[in-house]
Amino acid sequence: MIYVDELKSGAWSVRGPQAQHCRLFSDDPTPDALFAMATQIGLDPASWIPARTADGTFTPHGAPFYWIRPAVRAKAVAAGALRLKSKDADRLLSRVTVDVANMPMPVAD
Repeated sequence: MIYVDELKSGAWSVRGPQAQHCRLFSDDPTPDALFAMATQIGLDPASWIPARTADGTFTPHGAPFYWIRPAVRAKAVAAGALRLKSKDADRLLSRVTVDVANMPMPVAD
């Protein structure tokens, strides 16, 4: 299944402070469904964000996700993504493990 959590504001974007965003992610044990959805809604599948450990380092196991803006979130929901409260998304993501060790890591622009 593919999910989006609630929109929130934060300064993660170089496009300006307080840009609204949310996560697009999957509970599938492989990244295939997530990458298919990304392609369907116009994202570059290789722009996924790897999971991080508690100290902030990337880990080859965890749940890959995308940070997306409101217009892309609307496309994802129209394409079948389920909406979750952020706290429910955090709980679900903490239980998901996707082995991404053999996938190319995304490269920042």
